Amino acid sequence: MTGSLRRRMLVWTIGAMLVLLGVFSAVLYGGIRYALIRQFDESLLVTARLFCAGVEIDSETAAPEIEAGVAEAYETPGASDCYGLYRGDGSVVSESSNAAGLARFARVVGRKAANEGEAAKKRAPGMKATAGDPENGRTETAKKPPADGPAFGEWTAADGRVMRVVALRFTARSDAGDSRRGGPVVTEKLILVMARDATALHRELGVLGALLWGLSGVTAAVAVGAAAVVVRRGLAPLETVAGEIARIDPDDLGARVASAGMPNELRVVTEQLNALLGRLEEAFARERRFTADAAHELRTPLAGIRAAIEVALTRPRDARAYQTVLGECLGIAGRMQMLVGSLLTLARLDGGQRRLERVEVRPGLLIETWADRARTRLEGRAITLECDAPGGLICRADPELLAMALDNMLDNAAEYVNESGRIGVAVRRAGQSVEIEVANTGSTLTDEQVGHVFERFWRADAARSGDGHSGLGLSLVKKTVEAMGGSVSASTCGGGVFAVILVLPTW
Repeated sequence: MTGSLRRRMLVWTIGAMLVLLGVFSAVLYGGIRYALIRQFDESLLVTARLFCAGVEIDSETAAPEIEAGVAEAYETPGASDCYGLYRGDGSVVSESSNAAGLARFARVVGRKAANEGEAAKKRAPGMKATAGDPENGRTETAKKPPADGPAFGEWTAADGRVMRVVALRFTARSDAGDSRRGGPVVTEKLILVMARDATALHRELGVLGALLWGLSGVTAAVAVGAAAVVVRRGLAPLETVAGEIARIDPDDLGARVASAGMPNELRVVTEQLNALLGRLEEAFARERRFTADAAHELRTPLAGIRAAIEVALTRPRDARAYQTVLGECLGIAGRMQMLVGSLLTLARLDGGQRRLERVEVRPGLLIETWADRARTRLEGRAITLECDAPGGLICRADPELLAMALDNMLDNAAEYVNESGRIGVAVRRAGQSVEIEVANTGSTLTDEQVGHVFERFWRADAARSGDGHSGLGLSLVKKTVEAMGGSVSASTCGGGVFAVILVLPTW
């Protein structure tokens, strides 16, 4: 679901409240309706049982009789009750004048009783018949059984009134005096159907339903308004955060979103947002420094090339002089090419565009190659190179990147070693890794400065900018080594010794 968060919260909140309110109202109405109808039916059942008590079997005619005064009460003008007394087959024994149509309830109860009797015979096929008349089954010597359970329903009378009906199956018997005189007790299963006008009951239920649903509607309207207020107040902190974010100037990423007074859920968001802004500020600052330093580093050699050419063109010169100028320009162009190559390598490693090839490499051989290439330059400065790099030690790395990293480490040491100083190179195994250490004397770095040596374009002496050292060497070492799954660290110790230690895995 897309769109406004406020709209979604309102829809879900109000929807849930309306559903709960509707369910509560329906359950409440259903419970009250059930209780009122049950109370009405119980009153009707009491009247029906009193009527049953007034029905006896005439011992002479074996016909059901209703005691005097019992049936007459249902024939008075304005009587709200009516009755019908029926045999099990639905034939009429007695009915009030307004009971037309009640016989169908007696037939339903009679069929149900017959079905239950058949089921009982099937469950107990070995049971013997009770004593009495085998033809009509209306006599017995057993104890009087209790009346069968009542069945309730509704019936619309001929005059349109809605009536509650109870159908009761019971056993009528002759006077108890017949048994004392030695005669049999005559019994017969009868069905009494009694109906009572329920118009007032349904009117009350209608009023109750209208009142309940009206109150539910008012409650729902109040709940909708309350939900709107609650949601608006609940989302107010979000709007505050959004406003503060909108006020942040793209040129001033030092601004932060205030988290004081925010709910706990939003405080976490604002803290993470501030952390993101901090990282963005640092990244943009680094990018600006990188752009400025790169421009400066490229501008200096370009200015040198231009100055050399302008001087050469001030007057005619011989071929040797021009060759000298061109040689200087070529050297400057070479340093520019190395700078641009280093920047491209760093950019590709940052973007993950450089495919790595991890194979077995012997770092000792790479170090020997560099030493042979730099020996003349080092001897000219009376620098001692101490190399302990066994050719048999193997690590897994990208050959090109490892050669680049080692060249930059060794070139850095050769660049900053003091005159008549010493460069020490050691390759050794350390568990499942190979350590390569390059150290040089003549360092004046403090511990605080050592923490910056891997930053791009960083120099301890800013005045050395443009001297041919770009300040990217150790940055490139760190990036390439980490790309190959290794690590690199730097330290300084007494005697002006600066050391860089490179660690690469052997597997």
